[in-house]
Amino acid sequence: MFIGNHDSVVYTILFFFLFKYLKIVFFLSETVFTLLFRRLGRTLVLLLIVALVGLYFISKETGVHNMVKAFSLENKGQIKVAEMSDQITDYSKLTFTSCMFPDNNPFDPEVMKVAGLDKPTLLCNSALPDLTYLKENKLIVNKTKIKERFPTFNVTCKYQDITRQNDRDRSFAFSEFRKPFQESMELPSETEYILVLCEGTRNLNDNSSSQFNSSSKEKSKPEVLSRTYFAFIPKLDNLNEIEELLLRKRFVESSPSENMSVIMIGYDSVSRYHFMRAMNRTYDFLVNDLLSFDMIMHSQVGKNVMKGKKFGNEGRSAQETYQWWSDKKNADPFDHLWKDFERAGYRTFFSEDNPGIGAFNYLTPGFFKTPATHYSKSITFAIEQDELIRNASSHCIGNQPEVLFHLEYLKSFLDKFPRKPLYALLFFTRISHDDITMLRIIDDHVYSFFKKLKDSGHLNNTMMITFSDHGPRYGPIRHSHMGDVENRNPLLIFTLPTWFLHKYPDVAGNLKTNTGRLTSQYDIHATVRDLLYFRSTGDNPLPKTRHGMSLFQEVPRNRTCQDASVSEEFCLCNYQNFITVLPNSSIAHQVANKVVEAMNARLDHAKCESLKLHNVSEVYVLKVLNKLFKLVKTVFRIKVETVPGNGVFDATVHVEGISDWESWEQLSITHLNNVTVAEGLDRLNRYSGQSDCVSDPKIQLICYCKGLLKAKKL
Repeated sequence: MFIGNHDSVVYTILFFFLFKYLKIVFFLSETVFTLLFRRLGRTLVLLLIVALVGLYFISKETGVHNMVKAFSLENKGQIKVAEMSDQITDYSKLTFTSCMFPDNNPFDPEVMKVAGLDKPTLLCNSALPDLTYLKENKLIVNKTKIKERFPTFNVTCKYQDITRQNDRDRSFAFSEFRKPFQESMELPSETEYILVLCEGTRNLNDNSSSQFNSSSKEKSKPEVLSRTYFAFIPKLDNLNEIEELLLRKRFVESSPSENMSVIMIGYDSVSRYHFMRAMNRTYDFLVNDLLSFDMIMHSQVGKNVMKGKKFGNEGRSAQETYQWWSDKKNADPFDHLWKDFERAGYRTFFSEDNPGIGAFNYLTPGFFKTPATHYSKSITFAIEQDELIRNASSHCIGNQPEVLFHLEYLKSFLDKFPRKPLYALLFFTRISHDDITMLRIIDDHVYSFFKKLKDSGHLNNTMMITFSDHGPRYGPIRHSHMGDVENRNPLLIFTLPTWFLHKYPDVAGNLKTNTGRLTSQYDIHATVRDLLYFRSTGDNPLPKTRHGMSLFQEVPRNRTCQDASVSEEFCLCNYQNFITVLPNSSIAHQVANKVVEAMNARLDHAKCESLKLHNVSEVYVLKVLNKLFKLVKTVFRIKVETVPGNGVFDATVHVEGISDWESWEQLSITHLNNVTVAEGLDRLNRYSGQSDCVSDPKIQLICYCKGLLKAKKL
């Protein structure tokens, strides 16, 4: 990790004020310390005190900079912790921030039991082998594999294009099959997405096919032997001229100091802790080999991938956006990051693995116009509906891991334009959305891909951001107290070229410092835009960022969740100061009833049963203080179970107007007058089949449809 000298300057200033303060104290208390000062001298005593304080902070700093060597695999399913330090919160301790995240151990034995780290690396073996492969723009039939697998067949292959239709994300079409081939086929330069089908007819004269020998006149019907999808990056030379003009315009009018590419690779529902656990080879490579910056105190801004990535990508909050937009509208009007880059002459790329529940398609129409120059939605929808390809495994596309299909597609984009500035966004949902323990099975694949990027030089002029939208929302980890933290602490890692860090040591120092400061997803948006017009000496055409700040600048020590546009329900600042409340206490049940009341107020009672409190499993209470350390509000975090349906929910409850309190036993129903149940409510268990009678996703979360109880009794 790049280490700057910022902290030593801070300590010097701190010691200076401490010295002045102590002089005043000693002056006022001289009658008490007269004998001591006469014997040792006032200055000597002050110097000794300052020296002791300095040694204390130096010892703390030494522990901080023993960076995690991460974790190396000894055997499959086993993790060796090489050098573990208290990296989780040491940066915040070192830099004395007003926001302190909880000091938890991501390798807590109870969590490790359910983290799924014994899962083997994903391998894909479809019943239909791949009988063709690519060499540049040529499809080649694999004769060796045909001889091994289908020695008695005459094999012919053909392909069809997959294209987007009717200006809709979900609409695609297959072309007619192109001319069959048995050796190879040169593809047109504009080819983008294709399905290759290989069929075979048995050689009836072959003595090895005894089942057919009895009837030599019988005709053999073609059998499908192989189905393989390929994604290409066409050069689209017609765009070159306009891109070059836009690049020239940017340099003439704005004169940015650098012209770097941006790669953003995201994972749904992955906390920072779980990435360290499940993707330990990848994490180790990022932090130790690529000297990346791991943003320890990173906060989510939205409940799900749609809000976390859509609004974080645009730089607006959900509340601001819903003033003019609704989920029934298309996503074209958003001010997406890639639009800024396209207007600056960059070639753009956007791909997702799960098209149905992607950031811009879940319960929304998606895009009318293709949002990026290279956009994979048509082929991903085609693959999604191909039962022959999808039956084997939900994480495989035929014989290839789905994550590798998309990573290789990204690499082909980088390979195609080695000298162009590029912007790429790739987001994985399927692998971790429903079960975060599945992340383990792709660690080796992602590690190998990142190593390829480094070895090929693709990272030499690129800022790469590895991120997630939020932590786990379901499963055993989410049910634990650790899950409360992980849900709100998504992954964020910045990787920049070494030459850039040496050329701009202030940026490197700020990034290092910011690893221990409060950050949010809005800061990603601000940082990426900052790079586009990095230290421009001319005009910057981008409007001012609504939320967040560039992490190339130092995040203030006293930054609060409110400053970072992180709502209270996602705020982890001072979370370690939560006080446990007995779940069976009177105040716990009173708060729980407030939550159930709020849930019932949101329900459509014509369709949904009224909910009742069944159980309170966990309650925490926290004082929220302002910058002057005065009580602003009291916050409860509570887990409740309701019936019917046995839904388990995690809720945040704000209580204002309470005077300061010392213990939760002092709180009673009289304090619960000014209560707000935060709108964001997490459901911690599955509800499939319980809420099909409503379409609003917020209502689906809590609704138990009328009629289900009668059906159960029958």
